Amino acid sequence: MGRLNRVRSDSQDFGIAKAKSVMELNSTIKNLKGELLVLLSSPKYDFSQRSRITVPLQPGVYAIYHKTESHLLYIGESKHLRQRIFREHLTGDKIASAFRRNLSDWEKLDSEEDISAYVSDKCEFQFKQCDKAAAKRLEHFAIAILQPLLNR
Repeated sequence: MGRLNRVRSDSQDFGIAKAKSVMELNSTIKNLKGELLVLLSSPKYDFSQRSRITVPLQPGVYAIYHKTESHLLYIGESKHLRQRIFREHLTGDKIASAFRRNLSDWEKLDSEEDISAYVSDKCEFQFKQCDKAAAKRLEHFAIAILQPLLNR
């Protein structure tokens, strides 16, 4: 095979590989879009004690909203949804929770008690259970697409 034919063959192979990678990328985006729609259409819950039993201990993705203004505040993922949402975001501290830290800065809340009261009174959340790898992909996709106020 001459040099020119090898170059043509390599170019064709690259073109086929590029087309396959674009098709795979389109498929991945389509799947992530579907998963995001499932998350966004899931029920919203307040941070009350009765909501706690609804949230699984398994991994997944969650979205936190302002109740009355319907602002999307934060999207996160966790390997233990219930623990992350209730123990770290509702009653945790600013050291362990980027959501609490950013909420404190955004709303000018001085104490951990003020942050907990704000979350309890003014926030709601929704979640989607999925494996850890899927949760990480969906979290990054959702943040890039939706740009929540407190994900920085």
